[in-house]
Amino acid sequence: ILTIAAALPGVDAKDITVDITSQDVVIKAATEHKHTESKGQVHRSEFTVGQYFRSLPFPKAVDATKAKAEYRNGMLNITVPIAPEARAKRVDIKAA
Repeated sequence: ILTIAAALPGVDAKDITVDITSQDVVIKAATEHKHTESKGQVHRSEFTVGQYFRSLPFPKAVDATKAKAEYRNGMLNITVPIAPEARAKRVDIKAA
């Protein structure tokens, strides 16, 4: 089993997409901050706003149909099993 962990603090789970093929995984996420007007002055406001994109190749072929992803406390954890390797098959030769 291969495990991928990605820190995505401040991102809602609904704003994350994970696409997995047998060769790689693509993680996309978006963060935004909506400032509401209120009385008083704001002297400093720091929020990270933007896009997150990461494409990672797997070291071995995986079974993408059995992949699982979980997002909790700003951490995305993806687990995917390694695909069974194709094995060579011996073919009998018939003499003519």
